[in-house]
Amino acid sequence: MAMIEFEWTLNLPNDHMIDHSQTAGKTRTCVYDGPDKFYLIINNETGAEEMGPITALEKSDGRPVPVNCRYVEVNAVDHPLIAQLRAPVIDEMEEDYTSDQDPTGVTQVEGYRRFYYQTPLRPIDVYDPDSIRVDRETDEITIQPRTVVWSVMGGGDRLPDWDDLRAKRDQFLKNSDSEITDPEWRLVKHCRMLFRCGEIALIETTSAFDSRM
Repeated sequence: MAMIEFEWTLNLPNDHMIDHSQTAGKTRTCVYDGPDKFYLIINNETGAEEMGPITALEKSDGRPVPVNCRYVEVNAVDHPLIAQLRAPVIDEMEEDYTSDQDPTGVTQVEGYRRFYYQTPLRPIDVYDPDSIRVDRETDEITIQPRTVVWSVMGGGDRLPDWDDLRAKRDQFLKNSDSEITDPEWRLVKHCRMLFRCGEIALIETTSAFDSRM
């Protein structure tokens, strides 16, 4: 197994966290540092990874393949994206985030934590390794981009709406009420009573004043 290094082009979304189609032709240059080839262990029925991957050295040791699975060789030069996501790359050579950026249309509100994403976007930010599939007949490898929902929420099948936010708020309020101890609750009721008495006194005073006008 030889270790290699080369530059390759990563396709980027039109607008991260907003529009994940790739029609605008946005790209960036990445550097791969890792083995020249490795092996995916693919389930013959689903086309998905069953386990692994393994290196050529591990495969040459005679490691058995699971039932109903096969090895699929991946050449890093031919499949740099798959190699970057799945091969045992050299950690010390991996690219780090150097900056951050607000999603389009997002503004910072005083008193609230800023919502942003780190840059430059890395392959793991743009593509989903779990979506890798290998065709049973041709061994063609495909992979799907991350969804907007995943990038914003980290999972799920939709973005939250106002009803979701209200439900979450109500749950927080309910939980906070349950945490109030009995002495604290008596104090709350006492404060409410004083406030109500003040309201009544204010109304009576205002009414008396009006009657003298």
